[in-house]
Amino acid sequence: MENLPDELVQLIDRFKEHLEQYKGASYDEANTRTDFIDPLFKLLGWDVANTASYAEQYREVIREDKVSIEGGAKAPDYCFRIGGVRKFFVEAKKPSVDLRNDPSPAYQLRRYAYSTGLPLSILTNFREFAVYDTRIKPSPNDGASAARIQYFTFEAFPDKWAFLASTFSREAILRGAFDKYAEGSIDDLISQSCSAFEEQETLDLTNEEARRVTLGRLSTILGFRIDRIVKYDVDPEPVFWMEVNGSRRVRIGTIDVIVQLHKFSNKVLGTVGEMIPDFDRRQWRRIATLIVKCAETAEGIVDGRFEDSTKSLINEYLLATKIGDDANDAAALGMPFVDKEGHVFIVLQSLKQWIYYTRHKDIREQDLAQFLTNIGCVNRRMHFIMKSSGKSITPHVWMVPPELVPHSHRS
Repeated sequence: MENLPDELVQLIDRFKEHLEQYKGASYDEANTRTDFIDPLFKLLGWDVANTASYAEQYREVIREDKVSIEGGAKAPDYCFRIGGVRKFFVEAKKPSVDLRNDPSPAYQLRRYAYSTGLPLSILTNFREFAVYDTRIKPSPNDGASAARIQYFTFEAFPDKWAFLASTFSREAILRGAFDKYAEGSIDDLISQSCSAFEEQETLDLTNEEARRVTLGRLSTILGFRIDRIVKYDVDPEPVFWMEVNGSRRVRIGTIDVIVQLHKFSNKVLGTVGEMIPDFDRRQWRRIATLIVKCAETAEGIVDGRFEDSTKSLINEYLLATKIGDDANDAAALGMPFVDKEGHVFIVLQSLKQWIYYTRHKDIREQDLAQFLTNIGCVNRRMHFIMKSSGKSITPHVWMVPPELVPHSHRS
């Protein structure tokens, strides 16, 4: 901790002394910026207040910069620039916001930076400090840790100061250290991901926790969510699939294929390559290794976990199946349908049949009915008239909670 600025020590001590007050609702983001974030970046050599009186096009730090996202204007709290060129954003929050676990601030920052092509950006409320790789496309379903490559609290500033000064200071950017660090960040993510199972014993993780960590890191690297890697016991060989973004399955082959890494990596890359935005193909062999690690334990992901995946299953079923506008016709055919109030209904027997053909699982109707009840589906008996014969039918149907209906199917 040599060369630690006295001003940094004072900031840390003051924040620690009044921590409970700063975590209170009355201490807002504006005060956090003025009292702590502005001074922190001044210590890193940035002219936050433009004391040099540079012309606007050359000032180093822009507050509330303007970014266009999906046709609308957004404003990152800070934009740090060299010679008028953006280098990274900083999004500030008040200390009461939980940056480690709340996904909303991270998604906000990542959208800003991804939309402008910045490789790295920072999220901080001084109490917590996080660095994100913002080349990875953000998804609203991402957790707070997605694409996060550094996280620490204010107590760790003394230990992390050398890293901050050598990466995010004005001098470090001029020397090219920032660009060099950005080049290595995806490689670091892959290394972290491949070590998840080796970390299992050290971190006292269960098999399921290790799988979740690995799948989460794999999702972060690829830029789209890998929900599960699933083994289906179908003759003549068990087949592995990746379930992607809650609505798509990608076949990754039989066990004899996936253990041949070269053949496997080419096969999977050809299948999912179009989903990977501008990814460095040189890293694919290492990603294939990571997928194999997940596939080796895929049986454990499936067993006993059908109920947990029912919500995503219903979403996928509705995406894959036409939803009828005419309730009488749809009910007669066993299709999902929408009533006059916009509620979506499904027929249990048709769902059971779809699961059998797509999942190769024969679920008992009473078990499936219980699963639907557990996720909030409501069983109703409704009256329909079949147009072809005029016959009256009164089947049991299930009303799907609105939050489980895909956005494209909502009225």
